[in-house]
Formats: sequence, C-alpha cells, structure tokens
Amino acid sequence: MPWNRSAQVTLLLLSAGCARGAVVHWDGTQPVEADTIALAQPAFLDAADADPVRAGTAVGHVLFSGGYVTEEHPAGQQNVSREARLDASGAYAEHAAQWVSSEVRAALVERGEVRDVQLTPLPSPPLRRDLRGSYAELGRDNQPLPRFALEPVALAELPGDVDIVVVPWVVRWYSHNGGWFLGQTWGSAAGARARVFLVAYDASTGQPSAWSDLESVLVSPRDFNPNTARTEDLLLEAEQALTDAVPARLPVR
Repeated sequence: MPWNRSAQVTLLLLSAGCARGAVVHWDGTQPVEADTIALAQPAFLDAADADPVRAGTAVGHVLFSGGYVTEEHPAGQQNVSREARLDASGAYAEHAAQWVSSEVRAALVERGEVRDVQLTPLPSPPLRRDLRGSYAELGRDNQPLPRFALEPVALAELPGDVDIVVVPWVVRWYSHNGGWFLGQTWGSAAGARARVFLVAYDASTGQPSAWSDLESVLVSPRDFNPNTARTEDLLLEAEQALTDAVPARLPVR
C-alpha cells in the first residue's frame, strides 16, 4: 500500500543557516526485496516540456529579471517573473545524471547485486497529477504552480536475469536567483531544488512494484542575486541533503 498517496511531505531540516531547507518525500510505496537489480541510465522529465521553468521540470540555472507581471490563468491571476532564462542546461544535466547514477548505485549495492543497463527505447515518462489546495510555503516557494505528484507507467523493455529494474527519473535540478516562479505571489530569494523519482519495476512483468519521489529544497535567507560561487554553494547543499536521504528512501530494500 502507498505510504502517502495524497503527497503529504516528510521534512528533514537541513542547516540552521537556511531560511527554508528540507528533503521532501512527495509520495511512494513500501520498498520491495530483490537479489539482483538492473539500474537503468537516468532519464529526464523535461524533454516533453516546451517551457520547463514554468512546467517545474527545469534542469539548469534559472535567471530571473525584469520584476514580475500578472497573467490570467485558469486558476485566476498569477504573478510570474517578466523574464526567466534557463542557462547551463547541458552542464547541469550531465552533472545530475552522474550524481544520480553514482549515488543511487552506491545505495543499491547494499541491497543486492547491481548491473548497469541502457534501456532502448527510453521508458515512458511517469504520469503527472496536479495537486490542489494551499500549503505552508505558498506565495514564497521556489517552484511553479501547480505542484504535481508522479505515478509510474509500465516498462516496455525488460532486461533478463534480474529480479528488479530501477529507473531513476530526474524531475528537476536547478539553481536560481531571486524572482517569481509562476503563481508565487511574493516571490522567492535565491535557492536550489533537486528532485528524483526512483521506480522499481518487476522484471518479469514490466509493472512498477515500488517507487519513491524525493526532492531537496533550499532557499537562502539572505541571497537574491548570488555570484557563481554562492550559487554553486546553494546547489551543493541541496545535493548533499539528497545524498543523505536516498539510502533510507530507496524503492528496494
């Protein structure tokens, strides 16, 4: 049974130097047991989005400028930065893929025998489900609205001679200066987010057996236009929090 199908969150506070910092466990199921595990190359959720910053699937550095504007949307009038440029997407994607492969593999080898596989074609992306209602950081958060939960879909290609296939999805991986993500009324200071969706598939059927959706969230208490070094510090701190959280939240036990 799912731990939390309504996508409530578990918060693990980071350092006292952050105004807001947490690892968010969006949703998941009880982990499954496996002796042999195939680990697929990381896949990215942003490939299907024309504007990943507004879709909440950005990979790169988000540079806001020009203040904010108010736009009409189905949910009503929404504030958003006038300009939002996504820089260094390639470098961030390469780094995120390396991080996910390394950290998830290091945690999985404690559970069973792991071998790396390349799935072709890539697995179908998980389904998104928009979340309704208010939440604690609404208006000042460093993600766009609506928030969303994820659910995996069946896997087409099945590697042989393993019990479980683990597919890591990079949902988003970004740093940003101060600005307005879509729908956040007062805007956010500089920060970073890194979210991964880990799915364990039954290798005999291709059906998802278990999954875990983790995100590291960090917003600086004082930085609005950080320099490159400070931006890297924010992202590094977010990544370290995610590193610390992954072993306890794997979909395989």
